[in-house]
Amino acid sequence: MVDLYRGQQINTKADVWALGCILFRLAFLNHPFEDGANLRIINGVFSIPTTSPFSDILHNTIKFCFTVDPSKRPSSEIIKNIANSMKSHNVSGAKEVLAKYGFICKDNPNTKKREVSQNSESSLNKNSWNANFDEFQQ
Repeated sequence: MVDLYRGQQINTKADVWALGCILFRLAFLNHPFEDGANLRIINGVFSIPTTSPFSDILHNTIKFCFTVDPSKRPSSEIIKNIANSMKSHNVSGAKEVLAKYGFICKDNPNTKKREVSQNSESSLNKNSWNANFDEFQQ
């Protein structure tokens, strides 16, 4: 397929853009291009909410997915490497992958606001969640 507007081939890099939209929607509960402005979409202009409780790793992964030039957009394999690093709690590994492509991750002071006390009855047991997630993966 070919994007007639830009004269570029449409391939799996379009799926990576779509993944960026899904990640943004899941994280912030709205679409990154909510108003549907064509120029904003074409130029990849969106903004991460300033009150985001998420790390720069997620922010930069979303930004990476929205790289305008498809040839510079990450492959699904790169996104998988970032996700696997985060799943195994290898934050430095995820930061290294992103840094290789020019995305520098800093600590987000808002992330501490979302911590749940382990004494709370409503908090999730991290080990049981990981066990369930690993079981789901198999």
